[in-house]
Amino acid sequence: MVGGQKNEYDYHYTVFDFDSLKEALEDVGFTDVKRYDWREFLPEGFDDYSRSYLPHMDFDNGKLMSLNVTAVKK
Repeated sequence: MVGGQKNEYDYHYTVFDFDSLKEALEDVGFTDVKRYDWREFLPEGFDDYSRSYLPHMDFDNGKLMSLNVTAVKK
């Protein structure tokens, strides 16, 4: 679910939903925490994990696996 876990450096300890990530970010001083749609946010042809779907790149029927968020730190 959260990566390969193939070695000691490729390991994830926490999974966030939007509400818990928003709260954690606000607790350390971030504001204006919002989800974004990669189709509107990223430049044409830009490819990164924010647009990862399961099954791979199945934009029509797949499930987006990234929680895409922007926030402002003052």
